[in-house]
Amino acid sequence: MNQLHQTKTAELIEVDEGIRLHITWAQKVFQNLVLKTPADPQFSAKESHLLCHFGQWFQSNRVKFKKINPDKTRELEQAHYLVHHHLHNIFAKLGENQHVDEDLVSQYQKSQSELIELLIYFRTHFITQALQYDPLTGLALRYGMVNQFNALHQDVQRNQKILAIALLDLDHFKRVNDQYGHQAGDEVLAHTAQLLRDSLRDTDNIFRFGGEEFLIFLEVENAHVLHEIIDRIFQSLHRNPTRLKTGEAIYITATVGIITARPDETMEKAIERADQAMYLGKQQGRDRAIFA
Repeated sequence: MNQLHQTKTAELIEVDEGIRLHITWAQKVFQNLVLKTPADPQFSAKESHLLCHFGQWFQSNRVKFKKINPDKTRELEQAHYLVHHHLHNIFAKLGENQHVDEDLVSQYQKSQSELIELLIYFRTHFITQALQYDPLTGLALRYGMVNQFNALHQDVQRNQKILAIALLDLDHFKRVNDQYGHQAGDEVLAHTAQLLRDSLRDTDNIFRFGGEEFLIFLEVENAHVLHEIIDRIFQSLHRNPTRLKTGEAIYITATVGIITARPDETMEKAIERADQAMYLGKQQGRDRAIFA
């Protein structure tokens, strides 16, 4: 599994752990109230929100949440505090054999609901992030591709640059799966993705478009720079075969169709033209770039 996707998955597991800790705490609260056992400090103490396992977990992850949404992070922190604040007041009344007002119980339940809703918000965020990347190659998937294209399209027109769309397809990839197996095919895809990342600039955008196809958005100053980048990709593919655990080396080539986006052209139309150029390259013998 790619390191980037591992990070996204780990973040999702981490927020699930936070939810588990709070549910465990709430179950213990219920057990304590029903069995009327002595109140644990993480239920009844004035600073109980800092003593519970969830509170400790939240403090260790607060910076991560704040980067995602500072306002929601503050709301989460406040909701957690209020859950404990209202529960502290409930235990205080019970300890003095006083009647617990319905409003106090409602306030506690409201804070609980707000806390859970905020945790679901962050969990949904991490799920969405994880789904944006291909677990095999670590490359971005189609989610958000249109927004990226539109932003680059506007930027190149402002700065009088060129937006190039490159559609790269591995040649005879089915033969790899047939001869070496699908596990080897996956290794080829992951290795190719890394070669492409290494050949591109930090400002370039690369997506796993589907199967053995990769889509690249390139913002360049002129055609010369574009040709340099494409040449670098081909040199890397030719010089760096995928080496299997068995020691075998798989050499694979690619065919690329490259176009420059026209003013007011949609992403779908630009990709269609790049696909036509790539198909032309396949007809001409593969292992080549066709600039259209």
